Amino acid sequence: MTTYPTLATIAKKQIVTADYLNDLKAAIDLIRTPAYYYYLRGSADADLTTSSSTMADLNSNTTVASLDCSGNPVRVTLYAGRQTTAASTVQFDLLVDGVSVRGGTAIWIGTTNTPVNLIWTVDGLAAGTHSFKIQWKSASAALSTLFSANGIWFEIREE
Repeated sequence: MTTYPTLATIAKKQIVTADYLNDLKAAIDLIRTPAYYYYLRGSADADLTTSSSTMADLNSNTTVASLDCSGNPVRVTLYAGRQTTAASTVQFDLLVDGVSVRGGTAIWIGTTNTPVNLIWTVDGLAAGTHSFKIQWKSASAALSTLFSANGIWFEIREE
């Protein structure tokens, strides 16, 4: 869990110690470097595919992450190129601590290579460690593919 330092009040003509300056630096570092996780699946990696008609993890090794948050809103991004083998509805969902965000899914329909760019904003999280996971399914059980050659980007960033 992120712990913010408590800074002492400095009086006039008081000598500022190294401990105080270290606490000040720690506070500034926390502000400048928010909690952050990303995964980039590149062209040398295998594509991600599903024909599941029930929600399944997009990829449990890369699109499941824990992040130590301070309680600020969190932005989650998924970007990839997608194609299905037949006209198909593909649904994506973000789960935070095992619960669907906003109680719904993002839906993509089509058979051609379609860019997928989903961004969720999650607010109201208590300070502490939270898990983030993306799941997907193919409504008609047609094979759906996220192409690694186009890059698959999964990012979580505290605002």
